[in-house]
Amino acid sequence: MTTFTPREIKNRKFKQSLMGADAEEVKDFLKIVAAEFDRILTQNALLEKRLTEQTVRSTLGTKKEAEKQRQTLESADKAAGEIIARAREEADGIRQQTERDLAELRRKTEREAHEKARRETALMLSQAKVMADEVILNAKQKAEKIEAEAKEALAAAAASVPDFERPLSIPPSPGEGAFGSDEAEDLSSEEALQNFDSLIAEARVKAETIIQTTRAEAEMVTSGLIGRTLGELNKEHERLLAAVQNAVHKSEEIVKAAREEAEQFAVRRKSDAFEECNAVLLEAERKAGVILSRLRSRRPSHGIKPGVEGKTAGSGGKTSPKYQ
Repeated sequence: MTTFTPREIKNRKFKQSLMGADAEEVKDFLKIVAAEFDRILTQNALLEKRLTEQTVRSTLGTKKEAEKQRQTLESADKAAGEIIARAREEADGIRQQTERDLAELRRKTEREAHEKARRETALMLSQAKVMADEVILNAKQKAEKIEAEAKEALAAAAASVPDFERPLSIPPSPGEGAFGSDEAEDLSSEEALQNFDSLIAEARVKAETIIQTTRAEAEMVTSGLIGRTLGELNKEHERLLAAVQNAVHKSEEIVKAAREEAEQFAVRRKSDAFEECNAVLLEAERKAGVILSRLRSRRPSHGIKPGVEGKTAGSGGKTSPKYQ
């Protein structure tokens, strides 16, 4: 398609013929067409300038919006990082506080257990001592009773000896005087003392045997009570340790759940920010396309197509020339 400038239209020359058009009228018409064409070109240039400016503004706006979305995304990443950091810090704080509480509980429990064991052991030892003292006292009383009974039996035995079984009193010879009688009496007294000492020794042996047996029984009772108390304390200590381990396990589960929740929130927030950024970019591109389409539809053609014939003008049979 051939195009012309306003100057070319204005200075266009036509061949003359016998039946040709009025030259002045053609010139006037060409001036009008050139002026209109110049106006259209000026308007088209203005529209193109506006389109360029609007496209630039739209592009800048899109860039600004994209930058804003990028900043939003960075803010979201930063916020997610801060949330994760706070969650980890809080989780670490909870874990440390839980460990301190558990350590304090363990120390307190151990102190209470040792104090309880000490009190119960002291009480049982005191009770065992009282029982042992009672047994020893009973044994002493029993030994004293046996000793008294032995003395009484010895006295009764000495009193019940017949006269013919008593040592004979041989009259002293004329030269001995009372010396022989004193010697016989000394022999009888010595035998009686020996028998008495033997009975007393036997009673003391029996009393010591009873005392030792009683002490052994008291020690066995005391050892059994202490062993039972220590076993109960060990069971209580194991139960407390199990409770402490369970609390530590629960605190670890709480920390793990908090970390997973913070990470999931960060991933969701980042994905939402990306989707919002893409949506804004697509909307900006769509608006720019609509504006360009509208401006292109309003742009006029720059040339005049040849081959358009004019109609007869005036009574002289003049016709308008072919023009573009």
